[in-house]
Amino acid sequence: MRQAEEWMESGKVINQKQNGISESGGYKRSALNSGMIDSKQRSINFQLQQVEKQYEISKAHLMRVQNLLPRRSLDVNKVEHHIRIGSLNARLAQEQYNTLLIAHSENPNILRQYSVLMRDVYGNDRLGIEMLCEADLMEQENKIELLKNEDELEYNNDI
Repeated sequence: MRQAEEWMESGKVINQKQNGISESGGYKRSALNSGMIDSKQRSINFQLQQVEKQYEISKAHLMRVQNLLPRRSLDVNKVEHHIRIGSLNARLAQEQYNTLLIAHSENPNILRQYSVLMRDVYGNDRLGIEMLCEADLMEQENKIELLKNEDELEYNNDI
């Protein structure tokens, strides 16, 4: 469980570095459409923040249910209320992750964060780990493709 959270955090750091955000907070400038990439990544980051809010709301309500259940005087209406809100937000987050994955299938960070939703809210550890492994493979493929493109650019510049 802890490893999945570490992978998610490392995915955020790696994703920021890949998208040109340096550790000092400044942006690196590239010759190839840096404004377009920054704008695209900003949009993705905004959407991920929205999904993360829904995930956090869902998780908080489901944790509240866990706290209410062991009480001697159980208020069924409160439990139903928190389950309803938690499941609604979990469903919305899942739909938004699916939409993001369809639109940005090359982004491993989306898959990493989606895996945390699957693990924490839906309790599906196996799927969460599979998604993390898929994100790692995707990231390796992206790095290989990036290196190939850099080699081609260097070759073309030498000519």
